[in-house]
Amino acid sequence: MPTKPLSALQAKLLRLALNSGAADGEALNAFAKLRASLEQDGPNPHELCDALQSAGFALAEEAPLPAAPIKPDYGLCKIPFGKNKGTLFMDATPFELRSIWRWCHEDEAKLLKFRDLVHDIEMFLGPEHVY
Repeated sequence: MPTKPLSALQAKLLRLALNSGAADGEALNAFAKLRASLEQDGPNPHELCDALQSAGFALAEEAPLPAAPIKPDYGLCKIPFGKNKGTLFMDATPFELRSIWRWCHEDEAKLLKFRDLVHDIEMFLGPEHVY
């Protein structure tokens, strides 16, 4: 049994998220709000799963996790500064990424500070397309 029961709001959100008659957007919104509420007020999601298993509503064995990606998706990296701060690499132009790469190479201090960013840009564009 979870150390803290679901609140009335959490129970309502859970019902809505699992309701097959709910519109997709409605169910996704309920799920997002439920996750935020659980993170803030509990109960712990692991305790909920344990309670469902002991009540006979879930199997005790764990489902296998999906395979981890073989290599990272560098297109999901974000530009950390400048006018395009927060833009995903895949949404930025190669010119913008090359400009950032060149700026980082202007001096040793920048290169040291942003070495991960430089690496990610090289991996996304390909080392032959950076220079």
